[in-house]
Amino acid sequence: MFLANISDEGLTILPAHRLVKGIPENPVKILSEYFNVEELSLSEKVEDSIAGYEHAIGFYQHNNRKQYILKHKGAGLDDLHPALRGLDVTVLHELIFKKLLKITDIGYEMNIKETMDRVKNGLYDAAFFLNPTKVEDVERVALSDVRMPPKSTYFYPKLLTGLVINKF
Repeated sequence: MFLANISDEGLTILPAHRLVKGIPENPVKILSEYFNVEELSLSEKVEDSIAGYEHAIGFYQHNNRKQYILKHKGAGLDDLHPALRGLDVTVLHELIFKKLLKITDIGYEMNIKETMDRVKNGLYDAAFFLNPTKVEDVERVALSDVRMPPKSTYFYPKLLTGLVINKF
């Protein structure tokens, strides 16, 4: 176990992007009911395009070679705990993956270039890009005694494990 001060300035959360297989036909049409969809050129960096927006998720699909920004309209998550409704990662898992696209084959990658390359090379059908979860959001969810979706946080810096695992 490791305890850290949640208010420490050095505590950083990085996003874990999602790679998916088995995406249905016309996902943009399906998503447009709950999202404002903006198309990006392939030369634009999706991570820069979603930065600064709340409830914006980047989307890149292999077979049509397009990028999109998905801006959640706010509906579709009324059945969830209020502490979870406003999280991009919850919008992605509960609304996009479970309710709309019925995706179950999910991979995780922290590096954006590696994520894009895996989709370009056909290893995955599509990728979803997230902004980092805010420390305040992690604290609010923890104090509400509910659980975030898998890989919602990627804390940095990582602890060295050798001191814990190896004998002195």
